Amino acid sequence: MGKNPRQSSPQRKAPVKMDVGRKEVGKKSGVSAEEKQARLAEMMANAEWRDEQRTCRVKQQRASQEREDEEAKREHDPNFKLRELKRVQDNQTVEGRITTNKYRIQRGHGDMDKNFARR
Repeated sequence: MGKNPRQSSPQRKAPVKMDVGRKEVGKKSGVSAEEKQARLAEMMANAEWRDEQRTCRVKQQRASQEREDEEAKREHDPNFKLRELKRVQDNQTVEGRITTNKYRIQRGHGDMDKNFARR
């Protein structure tokens, strides 16, 4: 688990550059059936390798996410905000709620001339 999977994996080959020069007339240019089969087998092996690497990364990420979630549950109380808000609301009177809410009222440009606390 501690090893980097990219370090232990075989190195990829550089792509083969095809000769893009002039084609000779009368000669058939193309890839033989054996070369096609070899390339297909190489691509399939590469696809399997990448699938294994992806599966490994996904498993590691899921395990890491589960550890973080468990740690968050232990350290943080999910009902903390709700409990505190209820405690504060129970201690306030109607007058106290009005005075706190008067600062949250949306105001326009002419509202500073009016008594906005009477709304």
